[in-house]
Amino acid sequence: MKNLMSPWSLAIAWVLQVWARCMRSRVSKSLSCGVLVLLMTLCAYFITSDRSSAWTQQAEFFVSGAAMRDHDFSVSVSGDTAVVGNASKKTGSGSAHVFTRDSSGVWTQQAKLPAPGDISFGFSVSVSGDTAVIGALGDDDNGWYSGSAYVFTRDSSGVWTQQAKLTASDGKSCDQLGRSVSISGDTVVVGTTKGSSAYVFTRERSGAWTQQAKLAASSGGNSYTALEVSISGDTAVVGAYGDDSKGQFSGSAYVFTRDSFGTWTQQAKLNAWDAPPPGKNIQYFGASVSISGDTAVVGALGPGSAYVFNRDSSGVWTPQSKLTSSGVAMDWYSGTTVSISGDTVEIGRRGYSQNNVLEFIDDSVRSVDESLGDLVGRDTMSELVGVNLGIDYTKFSGSAYIFTRDSSGVWTQQAKLTPSEGALDSCDSISISGDTAVVGTLYSSSVYMFSPAN
Repeated sequence: MKNLMSPWSLAIAWVLQVWARCMRSRVSKSLSCGVLVLLMTLCAYFITSDRSSAWTQQAEFFVSGAAMRDHDFSVSVSGDTAVVGNASKKTGSGSAHVFTRDSSGVWTQQAKLPAPGDISFGFSVSVSGDTAVIGALGDDDNGWYSGSAYVFTRDSSGVWTQQAKLTASDGKSCDQLGRSVSISGDTVVVGTTKGSSAYVFTRERSGAWTQQAKLAASSGGNSYTALEVSISGDTAVVGAYGDDSKGQFSGSAYVFTRDSFGTWTQQAKLNAWDAPPPGKNIQYFGASVSISGDTAVVGALGPGSAYVFNRDSSGVWTPQSKLTSSGVAMDWYSGTTVSISGDTVEIGRRGYSQNNVLEFIDDSVRSVDESLGDLVGRDTMSELVGVNLGIDYTKFSGSAYIFTRDSSGVWTQQAKLTPSEGALDSCDSISISGDTAVVGTLYSSSVYMFSPAN
């Protein structure tokens, strides 16, 4: 992978040398200025037309004990701290690992958060500063697989301890609370697989956590409503890929906001603004969601694209851009995971082929093994992989991309994240924070850290 900074520095030095010589010679100053402008334009074109190599791998970790047909990865990063979850769908075992980056850019494991039992601990993770939330959808406080989420905090010496266990006030069997988690400051949102709702928990000054709200779509919901969640400040986004308001499994995403009294209300319902190609009527819009400030990104499992929405000062959400990676054929149903931080979006292609997932949502597929399906959370494609469908893992080929937004609101692809060994075998989970992007891969049980090249 090329380092663009060195050629750029050399080009600048060369331009200045040429301009200085022109100024010292008998060539007119106007001509010298023209030469300078021309050369600078060429250099600018060079640096902007080859930005796909601007991000490089900084570290790679292998999650031990993860069998490729028996686990799910979840990753989250906040500043110099990353959390990696690894949960088995078959046995319920799981773990969560914390990695930190020092001032020299070296990543090392800081802690392994203890799993309280075989409850699929680590199925989802989220970190914000010194607080991490770990989803455990197999917990049984409110019935079999009612689910929960665990909160851990880090002290000044770098030691992590459990601060709280979060459960739904009206939880019941098979809700699978903890299917997804997201934290922003002192607020956590936890999604369910079958509960058709997301739950908001807040932390008091004493460190105690309490349930603040239950988020449910105003138009009602089904077992696909609260699979994915994301929060930023007082705004939460809940993915509902099973919504059928624009066709079977067209999908949607709901935006909720919190007022100064702590009351949450639905602010908007987001849908894909374009129609699927002929014969491809299923989009699964809302299969992944992410929010940062006034910008929300929604992934569509079907077209393999991400949709960007922006909120104006009056609270109105409008479509801003549809992000599709360039230079690759996006198979229908290839899947997309999304993560946003400020003006940067990371998109991951999971790499599942069309033949593998085309019929995964059909009732006949679901009934292959109903009890096992309930156990692993059969309502999402990523949880069905390798269990009910018999997927050939050797055909996986995932990828991850970085998009950036300029001052005029235009989004462009900046980089394709490529590990040192040449390619990602899959892309099961992603997360971005500032200039750090993390990719978790299903097949090789590896986690990659990427940052812009120096």
